[in-house]
Amino acid sequence: MRGRAAQAQRSALPLYERWILRTVSALSVALILAICACSQTLGAKTAQSSWQVFAPARLGFRIDVPSKPHRIENEYGDRDPKGYESIYVYGPRKPAHVSTAYEIIVLVPSEAMRTEDGGANKLGGLEFTIGGDDAEPASQSSINVNGLEGKEFIYHFPDAETLGHRKGRIIDAKTKIFVLIYASNTASGLKSSAAARFFNSFRVI
Repeated sequence: MRGRAAQAQRSALPLYERWILRTVSALSVALILAICACSQTLGAKTAQSSWQVFAPARLGFRIDVPSKPHRIENEYGDRDPKGYESIYVYGPRKPAHVSTAYEIIVLVPSEAMRTEDGGANKLGGLEFTIGGDDAEPASQSSINVNGLEGKEFIYHFPDAETLGHRKGRIIDAKTKIFVLIYASNTASGLKSSAAARFFNSFRVI
């Protein structure tokens, strides 16, 4: 009896060990899947949380931006009394390698410019801020942004190394002109949800 009991105990031991191994293996797989899911969730939350509302004081607008904007000094030097009283330029600090970027330009026309031609600001010519000097846009159209007249330009520079695809909107708010620019290293990036959020969130306040 004792011999059979001991033999049964010895034969049951490997089965028990195999059950332990299977249980540990299953728990390990579940733990790995949970860690991956958590990492993906945290990554998505981090990407989502990087968006913020940008509404600089006294400039009268708000917009959602994908990263913290910084003032860019001396981007444009036009201080002609008959031109712009002030020019404000904002954008992200650009690391060495980026796939998208944005820029916000606020132009404050002088009194002479505001009253010229019956008070209608001239939006023509400002597209150079989007595509550069002498560049031909792939498309351009008149737009209405929250009841304000504007123009939209799209540029594609296929030979550019990065950010060769740009979409820009020039918006006439009478006392100010706003230029919104979103650049991507792919043409499809201009149709992304991030680009749409950037442009569609703009409001004059």
